[in-house]
Amino acid sequence: KEKPIVFSIPVGEGNDTDFALVQGVIDAYFIDNDGQAVLIDYKTDNLSKFPDDNAKKEEAVRRHKVQLDLYAAALESSGIKVKKKVLYLLRHNISAEFN
Repeated sequence: KEKPIVFSIPVGEGNDTDFALVQGVIDAYFIDNDGQAVLIDYKTDNLSKFPDDNAKKEEAVRRHKVQLDLYAAALESSGIKVKKKVLYLLRHNISAEFN
């Protein structure tokens, strides 16, 4: 299912800590048989300049890891444990999984 999220994260250190608002829409997630979530985000990045599927996957994870980590944190703050994050690269018909 799709899930809109809004939450704040600390920015800065010590007495200078402020908060930034994070908002977005999780494309999809499902709860697996073990009760943990698999988070899925669909991307349309053109990664044709990368030589093979592994290089495309590595670049996609590099570009989007922070976003999915924040989405996972949002799910976990609502009591849903995330066991896996998946980027599905629509243009290339491949997926990149990471924790």
